[in-house]
Amino acid sequence: MEIDIEQLRNKYQAILSKADLDGKKTELKTLEEQSYEASFWTEPKSAGETMKKITELKKEIEDMEMIELLLSENQHEDAKKLIDKYEVLLFLSGHYDQGGAVFSIHAGQGGTEAMDWSSMLFRMYTRYFERKEW
Repeated sequence: MEIDIEQLRNKYQAILSKADLDGKKTELKTLEEQSYEASFWTEPKSAGETMKKITELKKEIEDMEMIELLLSENQHEDAKKLIDKYEVLLFLSGHYDQGGAVFSIHAGQGGTEAMDWSSMLFRMYTRYFERKEW
């Protein structure tokens, strides 16, 4: 399987323009400065949310820098994996996309066999979601 290097670089540039990396770095710096304040931990719930946001921002910035490094070192397979992962993250970066989802399968009519089939389907899908880390 040949990877089109030019297409990979174009995808990276498109992601870079959508990702607003400079904005994320500025936000990270602001949140880190807030976390250094003495009164930061007086509200543990908001402090925890802020620390979670800091961790997410650091991971995003690190991933983008890693893609750039992999492309510059001609490690295109690894770069493609990260770019594909980041494309999904950008696709699911809307206001409500941070929340969870409800997934259920009901047998309806059909008795024991339908219940068995629905439980097998449910297990198959949940294992798939776990492997995808969704």
